Amino acid sequence: MSYLGVDIGTTRIKALLYETGTGKVLAEGAAATPFSPGGMPGRDAEAVARTVLTVVAGTLAQGPSAASLAGIGVTSLSEEVVLVDESGRPAGPVIPWFDPRGSEYAADVPPVLAGANPSFTVFKLRWLAQHRREEASRTRFLAGLSGYVLAHLTGAGPAGLTMDWSHASRSGFFDITGRSWIPEALEWAGFPARSLPRLVPPGSAVGTLSAELARAWGAPARVPVVSAGHDHFCGAFAAGARQPGQAYLSAGTSEAHLVLCDQPPPAVDPGVDVGCYVDGQSYYVHRNLLSGRLYQEWTAALDLQDDEELQSEMAALSPGPGGLRFLVSGRGEKAELVNPGSETNKAAILRAVQEGIAVAAGGVADLLADTSGRPVAEYLAAGPPTLQPLWRELRTGLGTARFRFVGQRETTALGAALLAQRAVEGTADSPVQATEPAPLPAEAAAAYRELLRSYQSATREETPLHAAR
Repeated sequence: MSYLGVDIGTTRIKALLYETGTGKVLAEGAAATPFSPGGMPGRDAEAVARTVLTVVAGTLAQGPSAASLAGIGVTSLSEEVVLVDESGRPAGPVIPWFDPRGSEYAADVPPVLAGANPSFTVFKLRWLAQHRREEASRTRFLAGLSGYVLAHLTGAGPAGLTMDWSHASRSGFFDITGRSWIPEALEWAGFPARSLPRLVPPGSAVGTLSAELARAWGAPARVPVVSAGHDHFCGAFAAGARQPGQAYLSAGTSEAHLVLCDQPPPAVDPGVDVGCYVDGQSYYVHRNLLSGRLYQEWTAALDLQDDEELQSEMAALSPGPGGLRFLVSGRGEKAELVNPGSETNKAAILRAVQEGIAVAAGGVADLLADTSGRPVAEYLAAGPPTLQPLWRELRTGLGTARFRFVGQRETTALGAALLAQRAVEGTADSPVQATEPAPLPAEAAAAYRELLRSYQSATREETPLHAAR
């Protein structure tokens, strides 16, 4: 049998067809995630749904036969919300998760929202209610991006909209222990509780593939369609984070760090999010670091092309080139290059950026260990940046935990496929294999220890890693 995993990401929509038993990836497909720059930059949810259908059709066409398809799992980012009108169409553009609109309301909230992450859905909804009143007035239903796509796959229409606990955990109006909506939080945002979608456990079937799509794709009738959960956490499931105490790092546009827990911790740092994991049983503590975005911004500012030649040039440099330090605070909202000299070249600057991000990531690992009450001895790491030798070297040399690296590029889509398998069969195949890096030579290890000490001294005096959360 085969299972299809769909990952609706920030920049790309990916699909992956996985064969059980053999563990083979039979086919993959991808396309850019639609984005509408217009007067209100955002996503067109209908265009996203159409793109998903196109990518899925193309992926299934590459495989040996869609007739063996046993389930479809869908994952996406969580904080983006679709305003849906009476007819089931989007009432307006979707505010991207990284867009700061709405974050200004996080400074003055009722007690029920104390400590909520400014990127959470509730603040985007309040902005929409205040600034897009005509669209808000036409809204009859609310949906997450994956929930909207799931309804397209099943043909359920707006009355069949769902949201799983994993996605709801990042809304700001969900009680993670009672696993229920918090109507007063949504009403503060300006929307009635009756607009909320039906809650379901993550990794559960929400319906079956519509007869029309099954015919078009050559798939069997009544293929289960599964709400897999939040994207980073689906990747963690595929990588092997399945027990309390395990830690995972997903690197992409942002860098998600998480540690699994059997219960929510009693006290939580304001910069840490807690939610329901995609297995429907565990919880997680999580913190984001805008590492990919910082790296992309500095690469563009230096007018560099991130290719093998640049990676080799950076790797040839010694740790802490020219005394450069890149100090990162908060989730990566603030960063500063320290000690740049007139002779410093661009590759040295960009290497310092990567070193500073690695040090900040070590601070995140320490924070999550403190919050969860569990020491983080080992991290599973996945995502395109983790395939770079220099990235691995820096995390090994400057990190506070041991790393194992997952070689599968599309771990998130694979996790969605495995969670679909779990929903259908009651169990999922083993995670992908993770490899340990080769030990650093003694001289390099010593140089990284000294560099880390210099960062710890600098950040204590200038821009603490745990500040500006």
